[in-house]
Amino acid sequence: LRMSDPERLPDLATQIKALRGQVEALIRTKRIPQYATADLPPAADNEAMIAYDTTTNKHVGSNGATWNNLF
Repeated sequence: LRMSDPERLPDLATQIKALRGQVEALIRTKRIPQYATADLPPAADNEAMIAYDTTTNKHVGSNGATWNNLF
């Protein structure tokens, strides 16, 4: 966009607002995966992943070796 095209600014502003709304909607709908303790994927394959353990009702995180309660 060049400053010589000021008539395009309103269109760009509208497009940016629409994209922002789409991104915010995606963020609101993203959910942490849920697994029973026995069904958690291998910790080694999921380092830095967060999940919800439905057996213990706790959030867990993988350190690359084991799944650990986050709090």
